[in-house]
Parts: sequence; C-alpha cells; structure tokens
Amino acid sequence: MLLLQQGIFLFFGLLYSDKISERVFCIFMFFEVIDLLFSTYYFLLIVRVIGSWIPQVQHYKFMHFVYYYTEPYLAFFRRLIPPLGMIDLSALVAFLALGLLKSFVLFLFL
Repeated sequence: MLLLQQGIFLFFGLLYSDKISERVFCIFMFFEVIDLLFSTYYFLLIVRVIGSWIPQVQHYKFMHFVYYYTEPYLAFFRRLIPPLGMIDLSALVAFLALGLLKSFVLFLFL
C-alpha cells in the first residue's frame, strides 16, 4: 500500500508546479516517518519474541531496553488473551493489531 501511495505522490509531484511538489514531498516524508516508526516497533516486537525463547540474552542491556518499550503493549493483549499453557498468543494478536493500527493511521492522513 505504501508503494502505491509513493507512486501517486511522485506522479502528482512531477505533474504539477514546484509548490505542489514541495507539499507532496512533505506528505511523502510524513508517510515515510510513520512507516519507519511502525517498522521499528515491529522490529522491537520480533526481537522481544525471539529473546523470550533464548533465556541467555534476557540479561543484556539491549533486551532490557526492548522489554521496557514492548511490555506495556504486550501486557495489554495478555490481559485480553491469557496464555494457553506454554503458548502465548498475545504476541500474535499484538502484531495483527499493530498492522491494523498502521493501516488506519496511514489511511487517516491520506
């Protein structure tokens, strides 16, 4: 979806005058920043999930950083979906919710 938005912005940016292309560039950069923020949080969640499988890495400072920023988000989903034995489905639902939130935010500003 983001590639389609980029193509549309670049097309209209090339089609019209410099003033409009500057605005299009600003909007394009805004979408890129939003996408970068969501991608970074996706990465943190992936590191968190993989780190939970490897007990040795949980003591590193980077993992403390990851836990600090991902725990409130994952705790919200753990309250809604309790773990089923050794299987915690809250991370899967958290990934889906983050993808929906990203789509909703990008749709709001389009």
